[in-house]
Amino acid sequence: MPGKLVNVVVQSKIDHQPGVGGTARRLDTAYFIRLDYSYEVDGKPYFSSRYSLGNGNVVDSEYYDTQEEAEAQARKEYGEVQELTVFYDPDDPAEAVIKPGWNWGTFAPLLIGLFLIASGWLMRAIISRAEPNAANSAQA
Repeated sequence: MPGKLVNVVVQSKIDHQPGVGGTARRLDTAYFIRLDYSYEVDGKPYFSSRYSLGNGNVVDSEYYDTQEEAEAQARKEYGEVQELTVFYDPDDPAEAVIKPGWNWGTFAPLLIGLFLIASGWLMRAIISRAEPNAANSAQA
């Protein structure tokens, strides 16, 4: 569905790490491009900045070291763009993305969950093998 590019924004993301005495100490600043867009479904207007399922509103999960670098890339990629193709959920038109499909950000929670399940089963197997040996040692 056609949508209209409303705004191209460069935002910053600041990572902090706890410092001495619980105070936050600045670590790193990264810049990313966010696209704001509007679209209509059945005559009802909607507005979103979500780029993809796994990346949220970060365009292509790309981060830049300087604001100038991010702004130059934004001008290069989206300077002349006025219309976008918007993909929305027919059951909930407020849920929309510009880039449909799967990416690494989409799979991360699934992979973490599978790792935790496998770790749990491994620990269960180790403990169940250790219990008979501990019972035999106690009887001797």
